[in-house]
Amino acid sequence: MKGTRDLRVDNVRGVLIFLVVAGHFLLPVNGERLTMNLMYLIYSFHMPCFMLVSGYLSHGIYTRERGFRWDRWVQLLWLFILFKLMVNVTEGMLAGQIRPVPDFFHESGAPWYLLVLMGYDLLVPLFYLLRRWRILVLAALSLACAASGYLPFLSDFLAMDRFFAFAVFFFLGYYIRKEDADRFFASPIRRIVQAAALLLGLGAVCLTYDFLQPYTLVVYGAAYGRFPEPVQPFCFLLALFWQAGAALLSLGLAASLPAVRIPLFTTLGQRTLQVYMLHRPIRDLWQYFGLAALVNARSAWSVTGLMLGSFLLTLVLGCGPIAVLFAWIRNLPQALAARIFPQKERNRL
Repeated sequence: MKGTRDLRVDNVRGVLIFLVVAGHFLLPVNGERLTMNLMYLIYSFHMPCFMLVSGYLSHGIYTRERGFRWDRWVQLLWLFILFKLMVNVTEGMLAGQIRPVPDFFHESGAPWYLLVLMGYDLLVPLFYLLRRWRILVLAALSLACAASGYLPFLSDFLAMDRFFAFAVFFFLGYYIRKEDADRFFASPIRRIVQAAALLLGLGAVCLTYDFLQPYTLVVYGAAYGRFPEPVQPFCFLLALFWQAGAALLSLGLAASLPAVRIPLFTTLGQRTLQVYMLHRPIRDLWQYFGLAALVNARSAWSVTGLMLGSFLLTLVLGCGPIAVLFAWIRNLPQALAARIFPQKERNRL
């Protein structure tokens, strides 16, 4: 039925947005075995999985019949500007100086996700035309993304480092059709993927602190010049392993969640963007006022309390009243367009 939500996708997004919030709150207290292992398990796949889901939900951005959905693109641009204005204040407080005007062209903080989505959306018509050769396209894209870290000019300018690193996940999701997903979830392969993802996740939890620290920058999509010098020649292979591992963990998460309504998580999955944008300034203020220092990174009870607090904050930011207000703010560009342009002109947008 047209307009029916995919509850499995909502559930995946609900779990992911909690992991995003928890990961950001773990970041300032990172450094001990417990917090580092937990944080890098989260960071190893939560944004690749978000990108994969974002690509899966992007089939309507461009069609031959309707053309390109510029209204969505303008909405992302609007939200990116608002997000930058918010974090410019809170990140400036942490840095000791607030910029009079945010730097909209360089991004390595949380707003990078919106900026990169805008770029991927502009490429959707090209990948739509190449859909018949999607296996070859994805293979070439995977290799190109893995090699991009060696580009000497790669930096946070327009979040290009993240743009190249995560593109393969977005367009993998874009090329997955609903019938492909349904066939996967109904097949015995689903159980194999679940088991493999569980083993990989346990490996990340057990090995990161002692063995994987020199390689953890790969989960951020960092340029390879930031890695220790002995590691740099192997970064291409490291990125390929990360792509495969992140895809496996993402599919394992999706395979472990049902296509039915789950209390709390399904609703959260329908409101991820408001939680994503609002939690980061709160995290910055939490850090600015010294509350991060109250968390004992060596105490399992303290870290558990932090995770529980992150979950409660996720629930609060995903509540109904905030959803209504956020929807109004999100749709302001369309509302203004409706006032400025007549109906005939709006239909061309």
